[in-house]
Amino acid sequence: MEEIKKSGLTLQEAQDLVDMSIQDVKNGFVATGYYLWMIREERLREEDGYNSFPEFLHCQYRRISPGLPGASACMKNLGSRLNSGSCRYWQPLTGITPSAS
Repeated sequence: MEEIKKSGLTLQEAQDLVDMSIQDVKNGFVATGYYLWMIREERLREEDGYNSFPEFLHCQYRRISPGLPGASACMKNLGSRLNSGSCRYWQPLTGITPSAS
């Protein structure tokens, strides 16, 4: 018979951890919906040049909706925003020299 490695948790402690994890998932689901709602309703996506909420979802989270451009359009959009300096998350790398292999 194979020996089972024990964690040191009791059944009640393990159940409490499961319950906490489930609650975290619920809270995360609600928070995600709320923040996406804010992005849509307050048009926060416009700060980074997205033309629509579906375009933002598609490019940022890879959610595919009917009629949306493909990945190449997202990359084109991203590339133009990076080149114009309008993407607030873009931080160019400085002081890095490629090493000779």
